[in-house]
Amino acid sequence: MVELLFLLLPIAAGYGWYMGRRSVRQEREVHRNRLSQRYFKGLNFLLSDQPDKAVDLFIDMLAVDAETLETHMALGNLFRRRGEVDRAIRIHQNLVARPSISEDDRRLAMMELGQDFMVAGLYDRAENIFDELKDDPDHRQQAQEQLLAIYQHTKDWHQAVKVAKAMGKDRPAAINRALGHFHCQLAELAQDKGKTGDAIKEYKKALDVDMGCTRAREGLAQLYRQANKLDDALAALVPVVSTDPDNTCEVLPLIADLFSRLGDSEGYREFLARAVIRDSGVSVVLALADLTQAQAGLDSAEDLMLDELKRHPTLKGFRRLIQYQREKVAEPSAKESLNLLAELVEQQIRIRPTYRCRHCGFSANKRYWLCPSCQQWGQIKPIRGLDGD
Repeated sequence: MVELLFLLLPIAAGYGWYMGRRSVRQEREVHRNRLSQRYFKGLNFLLSDQPDKAVDLFIDMLAVDAETLETHMALGNLFRRRGEVDRAIRIHQNLVARPSISEDDRRLAMMELGQDFMVAGLYDRAENIFDELKDDPDHRQQAQEQLLAIYQHTKDWHQAVKVAKAMGKDRPAAINRALGHFHCQLAELAQDKGKTGDAIKEYKKALDVDMGCTRAREGLAQLYRQANKLDDALAALVPVVSTDPDNTCEVLPLIADLFSRLGDSEGYREFLARAVIRDSGVSVVLALADLTQAQAGLDSAEDLMLDELKRHPTLKGFRRLIQYQREKVAEPSAKESLNLLAELVEQQIRIRPTYRCRHCGFSANKRYWLCPSCQQWGQIKPIRGLDGD
């Protein structure tokens, strides 16, 4: 009897193996049939001109695992680029909720989900995600940059300063520039509340992080002038000629006013001469020509303009030279010709934009501290060259 049982053991094992294989095959068959039904359902959606439902169904059919994760990511990003943010959010939320993916992949999906929320304008949700990722070494920089963008949109300048400082002293120059302007924003808010002392502190903080922040120098000089601290105002503003020579023309009226109040015409001349050497634009040359004409006469001013036009020809300089000629000629026909020429030059100057972003090329006739196009701080400056300053 025992021998018979031993003989039946291989048969039992074989039967168990057969039944197991059969069960697996049946499960696969059921799964295949289910997929097939959903596949045909998706095709029906396509054939009945309902592509949105078809796409959603095909996405649901795609299982999430290590092999299909990149496909899901690519689909989500594609939908975001096409403006279909709702779908992108659904895909990335689905990935984040899956316990089967690794922690690294989950954080990658969170980063994409945060960008979806940014595009959708859901800044509070995006902030929560990037705040969680800002300490992750793999996503720190991108999360901090996104947080900065959120705080700029929401005008939360205190938080913007906090995030920018957390990026360390080796932060990029663009972030340093932005940090200077965040302090300027806080200074202007303090000014609106009548807190002049706080405003001065914020402007000084701006200069501590970015010596080339002309906005901070200009704001500081204005506050000192209001307090009749003219020397302090000049000390804050005059360095623009070396820290940001392209913007010298923007602060020139304020500098001229300060020297005038101090009665220091010689100091003003020295400043202008230094600015011309540093190639600070034709506005500085025109101011020096005005001063020269007042002190030494028309011929000296004309000689100055001729020398400058030979070095840096500009329409504004040419217009001034025509003006000098009109003052010298007496013949009516010659004066009329010069008037016509001056009008043509004036029209050319008028139709040209005044400012251009050094980062993206955006042009405008108004000065912006933050470029409306590329969202870079302090990159819009007066246009230089033949038809510029």
